[in-house]
Amino acid sequence: MKRIASIMLVVAAVLSCSKVNNEPTPYQKVKLGTKAAEVNASFIDFSLGLNEAIATKSDEKQNYCFSPLSAALNMALLLNGADGATFEQIKKVLGLDSLTESDVNAYVRTMMDLIRTADNQTTISFSSSLWNRKTFVPTFAETCRTFYDSEIFENESFGSSTQAELNKWAKRVTNGMISEFTIPDLEFLFFLVTNNLYFKGIWSECFEESKTKNGQFKLADGTSVTVPMMSAKFKKPKGYLRMETCKCVELPYGNGHYSMLLIVPEDGHTLAEAHRAIRDKEAINWIETTMGRTNLTLTMPRFSIASSLELQDALKGMGLKSLFNPSECDLTKMISDGGSVGRVTQKAVIKVDESGTEAAATTVSTSAIGASGHEMTIDRPFAFVIIEKDTNAILFSGQVADPSK
Repeated sequence: MKRIASIMLVVAAVLSCSKVNNEPTPYQKVKLGTKAAEVNASFIDFSLGLNEAIATKSDEKQNYCFSPLSAALNMALLLNGADGATFEQIKKVLGLDSLTESDVNAYVRTMMDLIRTADNQTTISFSSSLWNRKTFVPTFAETCRTFYDSEIFENESFGSSTQAELNKWAKRVTNGMISEFTIPDLEFLFFLVTNNLYFKGIWSECFEESKTKNGQFKLADGTSVTVPMMSAKFKKPKGYLRMETCKCVELPYGNGHYSMLLIVPEDGHTLAEAHRAIRDKEAINWIETTMGRTNLTLTMPRFSIASSLELQDALKGMGLKSLFNPSECDLTKMISDGGSVGRVTQKAVIKVDESGTEAAATTVSTSAIGASGHEMTIDRPFAFVIIEKDTNAILFSGQVADPSK
């Protein structure tokens, strides 16, 4: 039996504040053409829809993180290899309407070239690799090389040597952050698609480690845990917004192109309500345009999350069913034998400390043929997203239910 796997590798890393001496480049707005802007809006809708599906099914007592942007890019790669009903469903789930795969590919190429040079203190890169026991359809392989910077590995054994090469590739593209990732049942697989997002940056204003003290963090069940709480009285105004159900604060990286939004429910409100505050692109745009600038004193937990999420049910719920049905799936524009997807799993790790953010995620899809100053203390469960400001591209999202875990 032949099996197919599609793998996404996503990484972000931290750069120590003390090691950055160069001045940030001036902020220059990322400008997209008309078609690219339409694709970007569709990708944001997909990302937020997937985020809502994951948040809805997640236990409020559990931590998690994942990369919506990487999921969108992986679906875009598969779009180029799909045909018939499978192509139409991927296109619909991505919200592309009258847009074509050529529009999507051009957007990806433009976005990769623009946003990875937007900030000299924040590094972001995109890459992917395609693995096959035989060969890919030449037009598919060339499209992936041209628009997604894909590396092509054909006539692979899919034994221990292929696993070793996958580990070597992962270590290289993640700057050593992920030195290996084991692919279950690799010897039965036929095909792998991987895509990697690498992010490396620091806070625009770091927390001082000397001010980090143990403090209480209130859990959803009413109990508390003792965790390291970072604290800073920032010199530059920060984005701050208070809504009926939650508060939102923005912490920028580098020159401000990238930032983390922290969404904290008010007393008497839930983490689910915090997630609903970022349910669609209109909500994100409203927060970005309504948020005021204020002098801010912030206390928040230093946290680290490792999670593994199954995404296939969420994708099916969003309407992507043909891809997972062996009798309906059509991937013949990618490989002549075709195939269907069985699972989509993303493993992710994120660390937030005084210097910035470090995160890594691997997504595996396996298939078988067949204002005034404010003081804010984040001492209860909260949601977060990491975005690029001009495009609102969502690199990572998740929730912190218990920072002691």
